[in-house]
Order: sequence, then C-alpha cells, then structure tokens
Amino acid sequence: MGVSITMREHVELTAFVLQETLDYLPDSGLFVWKIDAARNVKAGSVARAGSRPGCHIQIKIRGRLYYAHRLAWLHTHGEWPKHFIDHIDGDKSNNRLANLRDVSRSVNGQNQRKAMRDNKSGMLGVSVIGARFRALIVVEGMQRYLGTYDDAKTAHAVYLAEKRRLHAGCSI
Repeated sequence: MGVSITMREHVELTAFVLQETLDYLPDSGLFVWKIDAARNVKAGSVARAGSRPGCHIQIKIRGRLYYAHRLAWLHTHGEWPKHFIDHIDGDKSNNRLANLRDVSRSVNGQNQRKAMRDNKSGMLGVSVIGARFRALIVVEGMQRYLGTYDDAKTAHAVYLAEKRRLHAGCSI
C-alpha cells in the first residue's frame, strides 16, 4: 500500500517531484503549474508568490516557499545548486536559464550592480571621506584601495575600470 503525501506535508523537494508539479520554460524563466496546487491555483497558471518587479520570485510548493532561480537550476540540472545562483544581468526576477549560473559567494558578490541604500555617495565602490571620494574594491575577500578623488564620478569610473579588469563575468 502506497503512502499518500498531501500538498501540506513537507518532504525534501526533488527534481522528480518538481518536474511532476511544474513546467519550467527556460527561454522565459517562467514556471507553469502542471497540477491544481490549491483552490485558486490551477494547472496551466503561472507560478509565483509574493514577488515584486526586480525582486527574487518565490514559488510555494507543498506549503514551503522556494526561490524560483534555485528551482530553475533543480528542474534543469536534476540537482540543487552547489553554491549561489547568480543572475548575470543583475535582475533578480529574470530567471531565464541563460541568465543563471552556480557560483561561489565571492563571485556572486562581485556581480553587485547598485550601491547599498546607506551608501552616502550613492555609487558602487565609492565612499565619502570628508569632502573627497574614496574608491575601494573587494578582491578575494580583501579590500583594495583605489585612490581618493575630488568628485564621485571619477572615483566611480576608477572603481568600474578595476571591476571590469578583476571580476570575472562583470558586464557593467
């Protein structure tokens, strides 16, 4: 006699279960339900939960939320990613397979495209030091000083040039 698993029970999500539950469209990055997952979630509808434009898309399967980019990797490669899934173009909602790569935390961090919200210069790699602007870059976990400049644009240009030179896959 087989064991029945309801949608609410948690079991480790496998590629087989995922592929039986959702279709993944690698050219668009969308997932489509193959089953009726809930009263208001019917087969053929696009799967997404709690996502906003430019943010990571999440999908609820069997009562648990998963990031769509990690599900895309599992669906396509038959195993969970070993590291971090990097969105090559920097758009967290773009889950096209060609835009995803399994990389280390370091490489994923190198693909940062915007300054943190609390950055007073408003530019990636640039900080305000008095009336001047300092450019820094992180390489293999170590900060490298790139100089102090009279204006933020010059400091940012120096940072970007070094980023393109040192960070594999940098496209900004």
